[in-house]
Amino acid sequence: MRKELGVTYMAIYLVNQGKTYQYERAGSYIWSPKLNKAGNQNKGYSLMKTVRKGDFLIHNSGGKLSAISVVKETVRHVFSQESLRLARMNMIGMMTVG
Repeated sequence: MRKELGVTYMAIYLVNQGKTYQYERAGSYIWSPKLNKAGNQNKGYSLMKTVRKGDFLIHNSGGKLSAISVVKETVRHVFSQESLRLARMNMIGMMTVG
C-alpha cells in the first residue's frame, strides 16, 4: 500500500508472463530479466522496481487472464538461475504474491 497526502491506495499492474509463468505461479513470485535479448535494459524489469507491498497484480499468460494477486513483499533482486531454483524450492524469487 502507498500513502500520499493522507490517502492510502494500491497501484494496479498488468503482468505479462511467458515461458516462466508456471514456475512463477508455483513459487508465488514474479520475475523479469534485467536485460532484453538485445542486451538493453528491459522495460518490464525497470517497471517492476516500482511495485510495492499491497499492490494489485493482474497476470496475463498466453493472451488470457491467468491470475489476480496482491503483492506480499517488496521487490528483491536475484539472478535468473537462482530465481528458477528458488521456484522449484517454493521460495521467494523476485517478489511474493498472493
